[in-house]
Amino acid sequence: MFVQVTIFDIVVYFMANLQRTPSQFFISLLFLFIITMTMYAFFRAIGSLSGSLDGATRITGVAIQALVVYTGYLIPPSMMHPWFSWIRWVSMNDTLHIRLISLLTLQRSTLFSMASKD
Repeated sequence: MFVQVTIFDIVVYFMANLQRTPSQFFISLLFLFIITMTMYAFFRAIGSLSGSLDGATRITGVAIQALVVYTGYLIPPSMMHPWFSWIRWVSMNDTLHIRLISLLTLQRSTLFSMASKD
């Protein structure tokens, strides 16, 4: 699993032309690995609760769609239906959100500090 994540991160990191410092690359790799393990654990938990592979696939398909739609990126929190706004606070979803914000902050912090030196 770690080899797959590492190869994926190397390709995406350099294709996106992110900041090429070792510290930022390895923090990106760490966060991507944590996100991968979180999603892997989520799928395994659903699979263990389901009686068959077909049922688990259906449940995780719907669950991932709901989590992606209700993270706050596609639908603003103020526009969410009140019955489904609790999905934003599911811990796995929050973990993904925190890691994404951390990666974006990591990239932007160096850019702003470099711009202020000029």
